[in-house]
Amino acid sequence: MERGLYPKASAFKPDRWVWPHFTPLELACRCGKFCGGEYYHDPDFLDALEAVRVRIGFPLRINSARRCALHNAVVGGAPLSQHRVALAVDIDVAGWGDRAAAPCAKKLWRRDLPVSVTARIFCTWIVGG
Repeated sequence: MERGLYPKASAFKPDRWVWPHFTPLELACRCGKFCGGEYYHDPDFLDALEAVRVRIGFPLRINSARRCALHNAVVGGAPLSQHRVALAVDIDVAGWGDRAAAPCAKKLWRRDLPVSVTARIFCTWIVGG
């Protein structure tokens, strides 16, 4: 499967989806007003994200993945943000216990995954979320 931009997550054919812990809708733009939920497909990134999920052993709460240009601007994202240019994920680790969880998790998945992929996986804490 090739990398590419889909105008809507629903445009991606379900029979081509092989990552059991994620869905195109979960990784699509969630602005709800500027686009139709655009989705950037990147099989290498998804393979790595799935590997992280399997290693961690529990669901990953994704706060943000793909962002359309206007949504990215509204949330203050950099013009060349990986959320905008391709696909990146912000993972909420607030429920992981202490704040040391994220660096430990990063170390865990950076060990075996290419930097080109792990550089697009971010851990975030939602205060009061």
